[in-house]
Amino acid sequence: MRYPSQSPVRFAVLGMDRGESYSYEYCISHYPGKAYALADSVEDAELLLIDVDSPEGRHIAYQHLTGEVQGKVPVILSASQSHPEGVFFLHKPASPEALRTVLDQAAAQIGRNAFPNGQVDKRVIKAALAMEEEVPPSNHYTHGFDDASRNMFFDPSQCLYGAVQQTYRRSETEGRVVELRSGMLPLVRICARTKRVYPLVRELVLRSVVALPASSSVMSVLDEEDGSNWPNDGQTEGMEGFLWRMAAWTSRGRLPEGADPNARMCLRYWPNMTRLIPIPHGMQIAALWSSGVCTIATIAEDLMIPLGDVHVFYCAASAIGLMEIEARTSRKTTQTAQADQTAPKTQSQRSLLGRILSRLMGTR
Repeated sequence: MRYPSQSPVRFAVLGMDRGESYSYEYCISHYPGKAYALADSVEDAELLLIDVDSPEGRHIAYQHLTGEVQGKVPVILSASQSHPEGVFFLHKPASPEALRTVLDQAAAQIGRNAFPNGQVDKRVIKAALAMEEEVPPSNHYTHGFDDASRNMFFDPSQCLYGAVQQTYRRSETEGRVVELRSGMLPLVRICARTKRVYPLVRELVLRSVVALPASSSVMSVLDEEDGSNWPNDGQTEGMEGFLWRMAAWTSRGRLPEGADPNARMCLRYWPNMTRLIPIPHGMQIAALWSSGVCTIATIAEDLMIPLGDVHVFYCAASAIGLMEIEARTSRKTTQTAQADQTAPKTQSQRSLLGRILSRLMGTR
């Protein structure tokens, strides 16, 4: 808290249109005690109130949060709840009282270099601000996969998809809700007991951080939560659909390590495609794999589609336990046993029919 005897903190409002920024400037300048004064320029400001719901604001916030520009303390303002931990944040619409509280907290950090360069992961900050990558992928699932130029496999344990699976298993073991973070960014809360997921960020953010290494992931058991107090407002979702989505995003035309691309396999049952994010040619792939046992290459050849699309479907279906690998030895044994049982039964049926016909015709 600053007192009237001290010099007022110089502030600037960025990322807003002129009408909105004027409202904030007027409110902050007229707080009791005259603790804050509007700076003559951004360079002269000590405190920055940045609205990240505009492209301009997101880029300005990114520069200050990652340490590219130092010497000023940023306060992030957004209608979204998505933001990294450890930053001064206000959810719009903010009341004058809430705004004053956060500004006082931020002002206490002036001169302390709150965000030194290299302390945060720039990709996490970019994802938290929902900033698009400079070179976006061709679509959400593949990235121009081909055997000559791309690695055919990925290691689930080294990416966020694997961390989500580990978080689910941790929730099963602990019997509690477990929260997964990527660096400073809270991502999801998982409850294995109810098989529900509570995403803490928007879908765009999840898709942006899916390629981050698992080494930046942190799991925390929430002893005060058991999943029963989650709001019933559509924000939670089933674990099956969430895993399917994470696996599809992570695959990008590749297979998880350990998968045999030459194995003959089929679907255990038809996936509920209406509740799962679509995968290119997903319906045709599901139909072919439901009708019989075949390899990944056979699916691609028969449907005349890119091999990478089949890899994505396989990865997503495997994540929720849909894929079944053919066991050749047990299959042959079963078929032989069925044939042995069928042959005598057919012969017996024919002998019985012959005796009935003979009796009807008056012969022995």
